[in-house]
Amino acid sequence: MQTSLTNVSVASRVYGLDILRAIAIIFVLEEHGNDFLYEAFSIKAPHLDGVKLFFVLSGFLIGQILIKTLHTGLSMKALYAFWIRRWFRTLPNYYFILIILVGINILIPVFEGTYTSFFFFCQNLFYPQQRFFLESWSLAVEEWFYILFPVTLYLLNKTFPSRHKLSLLVSIGFFIIGAVLVRIYKESYLDIQIFKDWDVEFRKVVFTRLDNIVFGVLGAFISNYYHSLWVKHKVAFLISGILLLLGDRIYFLFITNYIISYGWYSNIISFTIGSIATLALLPFLSELKTGKGIIFRLLTYISIISYSLYMVNLSLVRFRIIPYSNEWLIKFGLASYINYIDVALYWLYTIILSLLLYHFFEKPMTNLRDKLYIKKSQPSL
Repeated sequence: MQTSLTNVSVASRVYGLDILRAIAIIFVLEEHGNDFLYEAFSIKAPHLDGVKLFFVLSGFLIGQILIKTLHTGLSMKALYAFWIRRWFRTLPNYYFILIILVGINILIPVFEGTYTSFFFFCQNLFYPQQRFFLESWSLAVEEWFYILFPVTLYLLNKTFPSRHKLSLLVSIGFFIIGAVLVRIYKESYLDIQIFKDWDVEFRKVVFTRLDNIVFGVLGAFISNYYHSLWVKHKVAFLISGILLLLGDRIYFLFITNYIISYGWYSNIISFTIGSIATLALLPFLSELKTGKGIIFRLLTYISIISYSLYMVNLSLVRFRIIPYSNEWLIKFGLASYINYIDVALYWLYTIILSLLLYHFFEKPMTNLRDKLYIKKSQPSL
């Protein structure tokens, strides 16, 4: 069925998770567009870390599939099918935008480094990536999780073939503890003084962030094996999660403005707190199956095109298209209005390009995946 704002297929969707995904992408767009808002009106819109929400949600959805696969037989053939499904979902958009950005940079050079690491998701494994295709850092985290976690689970399941819960819990614990240890190690030799350094050294490195996705898998574990507990206190969990997210955000506003250097909380603990906070939202949201009205359809639609929105808004729109369009605004004598126009152009370009990317590329690729690899009985991502 062709997706539109007035005609959204919701048979296999969970409205509460669509709400979280829509909120996450809105926060991402708001963060990336805040500079335009500040230049025009000297204000910055408040926002949470949208990528953090994405990570936990992604882990929750992937965890549901891996748990089902565990009980039907986690073989190499099953892993291969899992990877094919995920790569059909994530890689086409990624490589399409990457190739466009490489082409633009060849024609209008800005970035002088090499592109090779970006094609293998190695741009930020342990260290900050080069200043090219900046939003790709989170996709590298996701792709390495898709490889490493299922393989770990497969090996443990081979070791404990009849103890699925143990295999899953050990895998979860291994990734959480491992990422925390990496952050502790980096914190031991780095003296982080400003947000920019913290952002590239801790927030945007693969092996400091893998545990964020695994907290979503932990949510899937609790939801599947202890469902009554999962839903019994869902409202209390929701409120607690919101308060934790807000508290963490307030702390970072404070530390960014008033504290000389970043410490243990920001470098190590904050990622765990943010993941637990997002996890606490899931019992309520995962039980909110459907909705109605224009808000329901709007949020569902934003959720559906969220990946395309993420792929086009920063490196393509903000860093390439808007500077080029500003040259034309100057030629037309609108230089004094550029700051105000750019606020609108950022959102306009992002929305238009994401719709084109989704309908003419992402959706056809997903349809091809469904046709070739996914049976109707399998869960949708």
